[in-house]
Amino acid sequence: MARFTNSKRASRVTPKRSAGKTRLYSQEDVDRLRRIQELTSEMGMNLAGVEKVFELEEELERMRARMARLQSKTDELEQEMADELERVKRSFRAEIVKYEPPDALFRRR
Repeated sequence: MARFTNSKRASRVTPKRSAGKTRLYSQEDVDRLRRIQELTSEMGMNLAGVEKVFELEEELERMRARMARLQSKTDELEQEMADELERVKRSFRAEIVKYEPPDALFRRR
């Protein structure tokens, strides 16, 4: 098991084991280990920094998902408002009668 921690929460890459006790890493594990290597080797981060990057990336993903849910709800509410506005406009059209002043009836002749 590859493990790094310098904060309250530990990030883990835990491979499964074959019958012969060989470590079997998932693609997600491999991607995570490559990202750790990139951040430590190429960018000079320590493991605490890597952990913080992972935490911030997870938070960013949660916020993106929340924004998508909120946008969907906003779109739904905007459509409901547009539908209701159209319904109200239609109901007023049925009630609108052109106004003609009383003396207009006599001027037409």
